[in-house]
Amino acid sequence: MARRRRVSVRIMTLIGLLGIAAVVGLALLSELGSGSRSEAVPGARLADFSVPRFPQGTLTSREFQGRPLVINFLASWCGPCWEELPYFQQVSERYRGKDVVVIGISVQDKPEFVEEMVRRLGITFPVGLDPTGEVAVGVFKVQRLPMTYFIDRTGTVRSVWRGPINAKSLDREVGRLL
Repeated sequence: MARRRRVSVRIMTLIGLLGIAAVVGLALLSELGSGSRSEAVPGARLADFSVPRFPQGTLTSREFQGRPLVINFLASWCGPCWEELPYFQQVSERYRGKDVVVIGISVQDKPEFVEEMVRRLGITFPVGLDPTGEVAVGVFKVQRLPMTYFIDRTGTVRSVWRGPINAKSLDREVGRLL
């Protein structure tokens, strides 16, 4: 009887500690997930970033200041990215005269795989490499791939598209930047 009581006390203590840990964990997660002023959400200002440019050089946010900007986060291992990238190439070509810039940032990818994707799809717009995901996750709070950010001439994020985008929706979002 005494042994059964000790087991019950231990179980209740363990359940109580787990409950406290769950509450503390949820509080920490909500604090981490709340973002910061630099978080790339609609209405936020575009944060400064810099990534290696494929095949060489550096791709920075500053070089596109004053121009509407479409940033597509992608990866060679992402099937939907392969499907939508031709739409971004078309938009890049169509809006070039209107000063709209399309860039891709490949996340957690190997340069040789990015090279193959760029070559096979005929991508001519700038592509940056974010091998650790530091810019994608740390600056833009990318949650999944593909993910696209639409930034106006003032550097304000106007919209975020989570997941694959079709040609019609991409044209509509770019049109809103003009």
